[in-house]
Amino acid sequence: MHEELSLLIRAGHPLILIETTDEDRAVEVTQKAAAGLQRKFCDWSFTRGLWELDDQGRRKTELAPAGKASAALTHALRSGEQTVFLFRDLGPHVRDAQVHRMLRDLQPQCSSMRCALVCVEYLPFPPEATRLVTRFDVGWPSAEELEQAVRETYRRVQNESLYEVTSRITRKEMEQLVNTLRGLTRNEAERVVASAIYHDYSLTGDDLSRIVDAKRQLLGQTGCLESIPADFSSDDIGGLDNLKRWLAVRRGGFAQEARDFGISPPRGVLMLGVQGCGKSLCAKVVAADWRMPLLKLDPGVLYQKFVGETENRLRQALRQAEAMSPAVLWIDEIEKAFASASADSADGGLSQRMFGTLLTWMQD
Repeated sequence: MHEELSLLIRAGHPLILIETTDEDRAVEVTQKAAAGLQRKFCDWSFTRGLWELDDQGRRKTELAPAGKASAALTHALRSGEQTVFLFRDLGPHVRDAQVHRMLRDLQPQCSSMRCALVCVEYLPFPPEATRLVTRFDVGWPSAEELEQAVRETYRRVQNESLYEVTSRITRKEMEQLVNTLRGLTRNEAERVVASAIYHDYSLTGDDLSRIVDAKRQLLGQTGCLESIPADFSSDDIGGLDNLKRWLAVRRGGFAQEARDFGISPPRGVLMLGVQGCGKSLCAKVVAADWRMPLLKLDPGVLYQKFVGETENRLRQALRQAEAMSPAVLWIDEIEKAFASASADSADGGLSQRMFGTLLTWMQD
């Protein structure tokens, strides 16, 4: 990941924007990129000011006091060395006319000196300054990183606990556990795993359902998706033997062995029936049987009065579902949501565009 950021810095991109909730990961990637390029690394925040850090990430020299960003940007303008400056939550300060002008002045100077300013933002960057920056995505932790976090968390709890901590987890269960942790930052994953271990001082396959619940509670109800508890089994459904057999056969479709063998994971199921026949129950059973979080998308929440806002909310919901994957996305009453997707609809083609976006996303 840091190699791609190093490439942007070497190519002369002066202002690089990283919008993420995982600030620690963004800082780590940026520091590795600076170390790989053998450049100084400076870190700024509103509460700590601008500091030069050593190779271990420790504060070395204070370059600008805490407070307004203009003092740190002034130092960056006067710096004549090849340096990577990391600014945390600079976005709110960009609306200040002086800061905005200083960022524009930094562009040619950073390009000539081969230095870069990396902005790590939790909130969306001000739209009036987006043309000044190059976006970079640090992504989510990989499966290898999550598995390492699980093992390190187990060893840490084992060393800190006053009770004996044991582990009885198979390789297949470890893969399921790692897949369940996808969509979380490394710190969040470590906290979730530690909570599961401290519950009974052991790490087993039985902790998977507890980790799914913890992930659901951690992410909560955000955006247009609602996290639904799923405490059911296939025995709660009467009939539908074909569905039950399909669930049993495709349960391992998300495992690494299936991917290595070239088997594509399940994409979706269309449940058709009258009201009260058990369609919603089937969605909950799928999530419970596969030990995945269940996300409910209410299409009625998507529609907004402002032009373009409806499509934006759909994209946000799909991005959130991808961040929590693997998961079961439950779209209830889909025929009512896109009922006007016909050619003679009177909504200006809005439902057609949304339905097309959803189908394309499912295909990809």
